[in-house]
Amino acid sequence: MEVSPEFLMYMSFIGTASTALMQLLKQALPLSKKYIPLLTLGLGVGLALVPFPFTSVALAERVWAGALAGLGGTGIFENVQQSRKK
Repeated sequence: MEVSPEFLMYMSFIGTASTALMQLLKQALPLSKKYIPLLTLGLGVGLALVPFPFTSVALAERVWAGALAGLGGTGIFENVQQSRKK
């Protein structure tokens, strides 16, 4: 399977945006840490569905990209934060 440059750019944007939005939500609302991955997954999927009329990427690929980018972006951010504390 060949991955298009549009798809990679799409995932990069979603990962960055979902991580930034999650950080804003964490600072604005009292969120339980156990729900953060689930919320980020939802943010990623939601952000993936927003540009529906402007992209040629299939619906299933957009949902998959949003889920992976949302979870991946938050996972990387949390790991960097933990390594800074040590």
